[in-house]
Amino acid sequence: MKTNKESPLWTDTSSKKQYINSLPKGTTLEVVQNKNGFYKAKYGNGYVYIYYKNADKVTEKVLYSIETNKETPLWTDSSASKQFIKKVPKGTTLSAVQNANGFFKVKYSSGYAYAYYKNADKVTNYTNIPGAPQAVSGYELPTGSYVYPVDASKVNQVKITNTWDKKKKQIEINQLAKTVGLSSSFGTYLDFVSINKDVPDSHVDNVTLYQFFYSNSVMSIGFDNHRRIRLDQGEYILKALLKPYFPKSYSKLAEMFVRDGYMDGGMYMDDWETYDGLKVKMIGGKLRIRK
Repeated sequence: MKTNKESPLWTDTSSKKQYINSLPKGTTLEVVQNKNGFYKAKYGNGYVYIYYKNADKVTEKVLYSIETNKETPLWTDSSASKQFIKKVPKGTTLSAVQNANGFFKVKYSSGYAYAYYKNADKVTNYTNIPGAPQAVSGYELPTGSYVYPVDASKVNQVKITNTWDKKKKQIEINQLAKTVGLSSSFGTYLDFVSINKDVPDSHVDNVTLYQFFYSNSVMSIGFDNHRRIRLDQGEYILKALLKPYFPKSYSKLAEMFVRDGYMDGGMYMDDWETYDGLKVKMIGGKLRIRK
């Protein structure tokens, strides 16, 4: 926060609070709490309180997201006299505004908290694709097949490249499946459903995205989805697969393929069309791509 006038500092917020001194207009302080009409702020080796109308919030820029790798305590600051706030579970995503003295300073509630750097990992936003659908829970189909839970927003944590090397792409697909909560077959298929093979005709439960290479210059991408479930999640992940190859057209191509009948094979392109320097032909339920 930054004082908007000469502002007195107090020992607490009670009627018995004691005056400490005054700060000039424009003084910046780090707020750790907003309570009872006062900001609690770091000052010297301790804390002071300042009336909320005497200061304006200064929003610190988020540098990156972090994800806790274990149950993690949050602290009021990074000093030896820091106070415990609460614990957050493994897998909690927090917005980091600073990394200093072995702690991440993160946004928390209406202020900030500190998390030990070894308890969290930096989340790199590689693909930066907007509009991620919300995470969804798993459920069982009438056939006994199981639809996996999936968090498509985590796609952005995976580095997906424009490689035409089959083995390198298999590594990426496996990592992508693991990150968002899906299963991967042969590093080629992203499976949304675990099929109950004991039931006749259970193949109709198959919901899978795939990226298959015919050579180092020809590939196809598809989304088999007879049940038409997980469409939002599949389309979003498809955008992530396409973006490295089509940085300008990936969204248009994914939406056209899923929404306009090409995915099901009901629509097809008569000829190859050029997008971002590559040839594209949607036919037979596949999005074919060649250099």
